[in-house]
Amino acid sequence: MSGILNVVAFNLLAAWLAAGTAGAQAGSDASSGEELVRLEFHDVELSVLIDAVARLTKTNFIYDDRLRGRVTILTPTAIPPEQAYALLESALQMKGFTTVATPGGAIKVIPSREARGSALETVRDADPPPSRNRSER
Repeated sequence: MSGILNVVAFNLLAAWLAAGTAGAQAGSDASSGEELVRLEFHDVELSVLIDAVARLTKTNFIYDDRLRGRVTILTPTAIPPEQAYALLESALQMKGFTTVATPGGAIKVIPSREARGSALETVRDADPPPSRNRSER
């Protein structure tokens, strides 16, 4: 079974390299024990970035073949995985996509115009979500 996993890992790495230079390095902050990552993605497809963030955050993502676009994300300093997710959301927003939580806990990536036109559950909370893009009104 481990041979199959090695082939899958090799194929994933080959796909990343073919799509552009990509990488995510994990480590931990010695003072707090918190897991930290450094992202280095040069001109990669959005699907490659989603795959990396899914693995870092242990989050399930759903997207279809309309997801297109290339991005570059560099974090010269180590960041928590939650901040990597926020960077993914920013990259998706730049390319006209957004994320929507499904009832099963997975995250759907859909075009922003579809999210505006659909009836999405809205939850009002006094505290803003951490590390999220928001425009001041």
